[in-house]
Amino acid sequence: MENMKFGVPIISMPMHIDQPMNARLVEYIGVGVEAAKDEDGKLQSEEIAKAIREVLVEENGEDVRKKAKELSEKMNAKGDEEIDEHGTSNLSIVMFPWLAYGHISPFLNVAKKLADRGFLIYLCSTPINLKSTINKIPEKYADSIQLIELHLPELPELPPHYHTTNGLPPHLNHTLKKALKMSKPNFSKILQNLKPDLVIYDIMQQWAERVANEQNIPAVRLLTFGAAVLSYFFNLVKKPGVEFPFPAIYLSKIEQVKLGEMMARSAKDQEPDDDDQTADGTTQIALMCTSRIIEAKYIDFLFELSNWKVVPVGPPVQDLITNDADDMELIDWLGTKDENSTVFVSFGSEYFLSKEDMEEVALGLELSNVDFIWVARFPKGEEQNLENALPKGFLERIGERGKVLDKFAPQLRVLNHTSTGGFISHCGWNSVMESIHFGVPIIAMPMHLDQPMNARLIVELGVAVEIVRDDDAKIHRGEIAETIKNVITEKTGENLRAKMRDINKNLNSIRGEEMDAAAQELIQFCKITYGHISPFLNVAKKLADRGFLIYLCSTSINLKSTINKIPEKYSESIHLIELHLPELPELPPHYHTTNGLPPHLNHTLKKALKMSKPNYSKILENLKPDLVIYDTMQQWAKHVANEHNIPAVRLLTFSAVVTSYFVNLVKKPGFEFPFLDIYLRKIEQKNWVKCWKNLLKIKNPMMKNV
Repeated sequence: MENMKFGVPIISMPMHIDQPMNARLVEYIGVGVEAAKDEDGKLQSEEIAKAIREVLVEENGEDVRKKAKELSEKMNAKGDEEIDEHGTSNLSIVMFPWLAYGHISPFLNVAKKLADRGFLIYLCSTPINLKSTINKIPEKYADSIQLIELHLPELPELPPHYHTTNGLPPHLNHTLKKALKMSKPNFSKILQNLKPDLVIYDIMQQWAERVANEQNIPAVRLLTFGAAVLSYFFNLVKKPGVEFPFPAIYLSKIEQVKLGEMMARSAKDQEPDDDDQTADGTTQIALMCTSRIIEAKYIDFLFELSNWKVVPVGPPVQDLITNDADDMELIDWLGTKDENSTVFVSFGSEYFLSKEDMEEVALGLELSNVDFIWVARFPKGEEQNLENALPKGFLERIGERGKVLDKFAPQLRVLNHTSTGGFISHCGWNSVMESIHFGVPIIAMPMHLDQPMNARLIVELGVAVEIVRDDDAKIHRGEIAETIKNVITEKTGENLRAKMRDINKNLNSIRGEEMDAAAQELIQFCKITYGHISPFLNVAKKLADRGFLIYLCSTSINLKSTINKIPEKYSESIHLIELHLPELPELPPHYHTTNGLPPHLNHTLKKALKMSKPNYSKILENLKPDLVIYDTMQQWAKHVANEHNIPAVRLLTFSAVVTSYFVNLVKKPGFEFPFLDIYLRKIEQKNWVKCWKNLLKIKNPMMKNV
């Protein structure tokens, strides 16, 4: 129902009970595809891949997506005014990125996409980061994205202007991480005050999940790296000595040494209570700033290694802002250049070239005879005069052929300009995705961390060439100049641009769909007890809107998670009533819910609920309601209500397809179900009857006939 509501095609993998029939219905109405199982009812990876391709890549997937959108429009036109049964507009999320612009930017990108889908977002970071973030939030998000300041403890070596990685001297990186971890109590207070439905945190601060869980708030991670990088890293950690199965992604010997040194430093800096970033955690959903169009095989391998359910949210590309007057001088200059004639050079906000590298880049640009814009920045407190930092006479020699800036350039505007024909990049993930988005070929010059692997990925995709380094990993002006000329003036650039167009065409064909699916995943994750309480609460809100006074009755553990899902406007019209189950040694109070209940205790829970009849009867006696609406799972509730002369009706939380199929089996044993598109395979029939016998404990001749 949620998928249909939002127009997202469904790839069905039904397991049991009503799910196989729901899957057949979805396929019958043309809004989904089922991943076929073998004769033993087992899933096959090839069939899953085939179903995914059928919906997302192949031509008939367009029909499925079109039908899903059409059905969504019809449902929304005729349905209730609420966004969905959870009231998505009332779902609030605290988003907590690492203190780097390369992390805050994709978090903000996802925040906007979630706000577009009705979520209320609290973006939490340090004041200095939020100061630069506020200008990147369009006016339309004024009510749906709110900035929340997190204050770090005062450390003499880390004043507030260093509470960000932007311009942070490298030797203070560990101190910043330590200070952020020391802010746990402040972060906990923020959650206490905001009471969000969900926390989305950065893998850099795994501890945020624990802080959220302490307050019964679910949490999921958002990965700001690509799947190729993370799967390479996980393979290294979880399968030491086992070669990475995709040879296109590799590290040179010197890069391997640097990675080993970095991991050793990281292990040394780790404190006893630090979390393992490669651990599964208590939740196994990981949002990722990528797309299956770009990284399908790496996403699948990451799942295999981590057991995380990796949910792509699309590439992390920010909105293009074109009304900044400060940028106009540079954009006007770019406008004087020929199409695809200019190379843009930028190495991100956290990497600074050595004196030697700066000289080689400068002279390489000069030798290439190509127009360029070069962002040459320095760490905070170490700023230099450009003329002194660059080779003697360089600025005079290049004249109007190039622009060298010692401040940020409007990267998106430059990449979007028709004169820009190439991008010399350090291959940070955001820059890579932005370049692909705007169709600008990449000249890869990776430095450290994830950058070498990102560079190898985009070379594999056919949208980049890498500047070759010598055996000591040093760059040389001649190699830089030759690579620039190949991309800007030779056929190489045309081939790279053609491949960019193909990838963008595929990305555009599913634009928004991955984020739609991710939003649904989050709604599902935030759900109160799965399947039954949620639709009851939905109906309760609709009845309250029509003047009814509602008493929603359940166990205390269920009501504890329900209370946050009821908007303030229902405080007088929806009251929560606790039903106490009898104490059973094998069923402590935290098991008085199906959410997280071990399967072998399902029957015990049902038995305990039935044993609570006297308590339920007292509730009716005290409240004296005009009507009882009960779940078909506890048919006895009708008899208890009737004993008090209270009428009762059932609310079915299954579909009509499933219910009619079941009733046909019971009432017309031996008669075929008249709608042939809805069927059960032999193994499903066997499992279904076994399941219902166990679940309902039916002991009558009719069930024998079934």
